Amino acid sequence: MTSAFREQKSRRAVYPPLEEEIERGPGEEAPDEALKQVPLVRRAARQRMTASWGLPGDLTDDVSLLLGELLNNAVLHGRGNVVVKVGYHHCVLSVSVSDQSPALPRSGQASPDDKAGRGWAIAQAVADEHQGTLTVVPQHAGKAVMCVLPVLSRRATARCS
Repeated sequence: MTSAFREQKSRRAVYPPLEEEIERGPGEEAPDEALKQVPLVRRAARQRMTASWGLPGDLTDDVSLLLGELLNNAVLHGRGNVVVKVGYHHCVLSVSVSDQSPALPRSGQASPDDKAGRGWAIAQAVADEHQGTLTVVPQHAGKAVMCVLPVLSRRATARCS
Protein backbone atom coordinates (compact mmCIF):
# COMPACT_ATOMS: atom_id res chain seq x y z
CA MET A 1 0.00 0.00 0.00
CA THR A 2 1.43 3.36 -0.98
CA SER A 3 1.83 6.04 1.66
CA ALA A 4 -0.52 8.41 -0.23
CA PHE A 5 -3.25 5.75 -0.31
CA ARG A 6 -2.71 4.93 3.37
CA GLU A 7 -2.91 8.63 4.28
CA GLN A 8 -6.12 9.12 2.28
CA LYS A 9 -7.66 6.02 3.82
CA SER A 10 -6.78 7.12 7.36
CA ARG A 11 -8.44 10.54 6.85
CA ARG A 12 -11.80 8.96 6.09
CA ALA A 13 -13.98 9.28 9.12
CA VAL A 14 -15.82 6.31 10.54
CA TYR A 15 -19.30 7.19 11.71
CA PRO A 16 -20.97 4.74 14.09
CA PRO A 17 -24.55 3.96 13.03
CA LEU A 18 -27.62 4.64 15.11
CA GLU A 19 -29.54 1.48 16.02
CA GLU A 20 -32.80 1.57 17.95
CA GLU A 21 -35.65 -0.84 18.61
CA ILE A 22 -39.29 -0.06 19.28
CA GLU A 23 -41.12 -2.76 21.17
CA ARG A 24 -44.59 -3.22 19.73
CA GLY A 25 -45.66 -5.83 22.22
CA PRO A 26 -47.91 -8.82 21.54
CA GLY A 27 -50.93 -8.79 19.27
CA GLU A 28 -51.88 -7.08 16.06
CA GLU A 29 -52.85 -3.71 17.53
CA ALA A 30 -50.08 -1.12 17.81
CA PRO A 31 -49.85 -0.12 21.46
CA ASP A 32 -49.82 3.55 22.29
CA GLU A 33 -46.46 3.18 24.03
CA ALA A 34 -44.83 2.07 20.77
CA LEU A 35 -46.24 5.09 18.93
CA LYS A 36 -44.87 7.38 21.66
CA GLN A 37 -41.36 6.09 20.92
CA VAL A 38 -41.44 7.26 17.28
CA PRO A 39 -40.59 10.93 17.98
CA LEU A 40 -37.86 9.86 20.40
CA VAL A 41 -36.16 7.76 17.72
CA ARG A 42 -36.57 10.58 15.18
CA ARG A 43 -34.89 13.02 17.59
CA ALA A 44 -32.03 10.60 18.27
CA ALA A 45 -31.49 10.17 14.53
CA ARG A 46 -31.58 13.93 13.91
CA GLN A 47 -29.07 14.47 16.73
CA ARG A 48 -26.72 11.86 15.29
CA MET A 49 -27.02 13.26 11.75
CA THR A 50 -26.35 16.87 12.76
CA ALA A 51 -24.07 16.78 15.80
CA SER A 52 -22.05 13.64 15.08
CA TRP A 53 -22.05 13.47 11.31
CA GLY A 54 -22.36 17.18 10.44
CA LEU A 55 -25.04 16.67 7.81
CA PRO A 56 -26.89 19.74 6.50
CA GLY A 57 -30.21 20.81 8.02
CA ASP A 58 -32.31 20.41 4.88
CA LEU A 59 -31.22 16.80 4.55
CA THR A 60 -31.73 15.98 8.23
CA ASP A 61 -35.19 17.60 8.15
CA ASP A 62 -36.20 15.45 5.18
CA VAL A 63 -34.69 12.26 6.59
CA SER A 64 -36.43 12.88 9.92
CA LEU A 65 -39.74 13.18 8.05
CA LEU A 66 -39.02 10.00 6.07
CA LEU A 67 -37.98 8.12 9.21
CA GLY A 68 -41.12 9.20 11.06
CA GLU A 69 -43.34 7.98 8.22
CA LEU A 70 -41.55 4.63 7.95
CA LEU A 71 -41.66 4.14 11.72
CA ASN A 72 -45.35 4.99 11.97
CA ASN A 73 -46.13 2.58 9.14
CA ALA A 74 -44.11 -0.21 10.76
CA VAL A 75 -45.67 0.33 14.19
CA LEU A 76 -49.22 0.64 12.84
CA HIS A 77 -49.14 -2.04 10.14
CA GLY A 78 -46.23 -4.35 10.98
CA ARG A 79 -45.73 -7.16 13.44
CA GLY A 80 -43.23 -7.69 16.20
CA ASN A 81 -40.61 -5.19 17.27
CA VAL A 82 -39.48 -2.47 14.89
CA VAL A 83 -35.72 -2.17 14.33
CA VAL A 84 -34.26 1.10 13.05
CA LYS A 85 -30.78 1.58 11.63
CA VAL A 86 -29.43 4.89 10.37
CA GLY A 87 -25.91 4.93 8.99
CA TYR A 88 -23.54 7.28 7.21
CA HIS A 89 -20.55 5.92 5.33
CA HIS A 90 -18.58 7.32 2.37
CA CYS A 91 -21.10 10.08 1.61
CA VAL A 92 -24.08 7.73 1.64
CA LEU A 93 -26.83 8.00 4.25
CA SER A 94 -28.87 4.85 4.80
CA VAL A 95 -32.09 4.38 6.74
CA SER A 96 -33.56 0.95 7.43
CA VAL A 97 -36.79 0.18 9.28
CA SER A 98 -37.66 -3.48 9.70
CA ASP A 99 -40.50 -5.42 11.28
CA GLN A 100 -41.63 -9.03 11.31
CA SER A 101 -44.58 -8.74 8.93
CA PRO A 102 -44.15 -10.06 5.39
CA ALA A 103 -46.84 -7.66 4.13
CA LEU A 104 -45.38 -5.09 1.74
CA PRO A 105 -46.07 -1.39 2.18
CA ARG A 106 -48.29 0.19 -0.43
CA SER A 107 -49.04 3.66 -1.52
CA GLY A 108 -52.41 4.82 -0.24
CA GLN A 109 -54.94 6.75 -2.23
CA ALA A 110 -55.59 9.37 0.41
CA SER A 111 -58.11 12.09 -0.22
CA PRO A 112 -57.37 15.61 1.05
CA ASP A 113 -59.54 14.97 4.13
CA ASP A 114 -58.02 11.59 5.07
CA LYS A 115 -55.87 11.45 8.21
CA ALA A 116 -53.68 8.60 6.93
CA GLY A 117 -52.49 6.93 3.74
CA ARG A 118 -49.64 9.21 2.68
CA GLY A 119 -46.61 7.67 4.42
CA TRP A 120 -45.20 5.67 1.52
CA ALA A 121 -45.74 8.55 -0.93
CA ILE A 122 -43.96 10.96 1.42
CA ALA A 123 -41.04 8.57 1.89
CA GLN A 124 -40.77 8.09 -1.89
CA ALA A 125 -40.86 11.86 -2.45
CA VAL A 126 -37.98 12.37 0.02
CA ALA A 127 -35.93 9.65 -1.71
CA ASP A 128 -36.62 11.19 -5.12
CA GLU A 129 -35.81 14.71 -3.92
CA HIS A 130 -32.37 13.59 -2.77
CA GLN A 131 -31.65 11.31 -5.76
CA GLY A 132 -31.90 8.24 -3.57
CA THR A 133 -33.69 4.91 -3.60
CA LEU A 134 -36.50 3.50 -1.49
CA THR A 135 -36.82 -0.28 -1.54
CA VAL A 136 -38.39 -3.13 0.37
CA VAL A 137 -36.08 -6.03 1.16
CA PRO A 138 -37.67 -9.32 2.23
CA GLN A 139 -35.99 -10.87 5.27
CA HIS A 140 -36.12 -14.25 6.95
CA ALA A 141 -38.81 -12.98 9.29
CA GLY A 142 -40.57 -9.97 7.78
CA LYS A 143 -39.08 -7.15 5.74
CA ALA A 144 -36.88 -4.08 5.86
CA VAL A 145 -37.77 -0.81 4.16
CA MET A 146 -34.51 0.83 3.14
CA CYS A 147 -33.74 4.29 1.88
CA VAL A 148 -30.27 5.10 0.56
CA LEU A 149 -29.39 8.73 -0.14
CA PRO A 150 -26.19 10.20 -1.56
CA VAL A 151 -25.02 13.16 0.50
CA LEU A 152 -24.31 15.87 -2.04
CA SER A 153 -23.62 18.95 0.09
CA ARG A 154 -20.14 20.44 -0.18
CA ARG A 155 -19.66 20.60 3.57
CA ALA A 156 -20.46 16.94 4.09
CA THR A 157 -18.67 15.60 1.02
CA ALA A 158 -15.43 17.37 1.97
CA ARG A 159 -15.00 14.69 4.65
CA CYS A 160 -15.90 11.76 2.36
CA SER A 161 -12.87 11.48 0.17
